[in-house]
Amino acid sequence: MLLGAVAVDDKLQDGVADCIAKLAQVGLKIWLLTGDKKETVVNIGFACSLFRHDMKQFHLSLSRDAESKNQLKAMTDDILNQIEASYQVTVNEKTKDDPFALVVDGKALEIALGNDCDIFD
Repeated sequence: MLLGAVAVDDKLQDGVADCIAKLAQVGLKIWLLTGDKKETVVNIGFACSLFRHDMKQFHLSLSRDAESKNQLKAMTDDILNQIEASYQVTVNEKTKDDPFALVVDGKALEIALGNDCDIFD
């Protein structure tokens, strides 16, 4: 049973994209973590076959309004609202079987995984 694998590289080596695509086809959940901008993440996602053109993309990031308030409650509410809206699309009868990708920026991930956010309760 494969539990996980890690790779760090600035460019994909030969065969990596095909390997990732095959792992995804058999149902393995794959996370792409990078410090780059969201646009770069999406480009890398397509380059290594994690993203497909038929996928719905959800982008989770703080709104400028929530970030400008710099209050944890406002930022947490913003993230929770975005997650709920994305979730509603994924469970909608018309779209529930459609593939999707979730792109999360660093600040949104920090808030979503923080102790004050009850996303997983």
